[in-house]
Amino acid sequence: MDSVIFRVPRGIMESRLTKYDKFLRGLIRVLVNNLPNMHKIYMKRPRSVEDNINAISFHLSNLRHYMGMPRTKDISEEGLTRLGVISDEIEGMKSLLKGHRDRRESVLDRSDLTTQGRPDPMPEHNPDWDEESHDDTEEP
Repeated sequence: MDSVIFRVPRGIMESRLTKYDKFLRGLIRVLVNNLPNMHKIYMKRPRSVEDNINAISFHLSNLRHYMGMPRTKDISEEGLTRLGVISDEIEGMKSLLKGHRDRRESVLDRSDLTTQGRPDPMPEHNPDWDEESHDDTEEP
């Protein structure tokens, strides 16, 4: 599934909302304010030891990918070194836990531990996203 993410500065959102009646403004504010919590509703939480180890490995892979981006060149060498240490420790945990039976059921499946495809990279800067460069008199 493809996604497009963009940032709307609070000032722009607030100025646009003033054009609507109080009910619609309130409804939109409730929806916008609850967006950061939506992942808690839809994201499965690891339960078993295996789930937790797999989730950590998945997040390490994401961090490794992040360290390869141009904007991290000042920290990438040390970051990758530290991630390597963590990865080695996780492999040690896997060895320690081999044959250990966790009574809790694993709930994460393969789709919970994949990137589901990679989105197009976001530009470093887009003047349309700057609050000060936006003309609030424009109609959407």
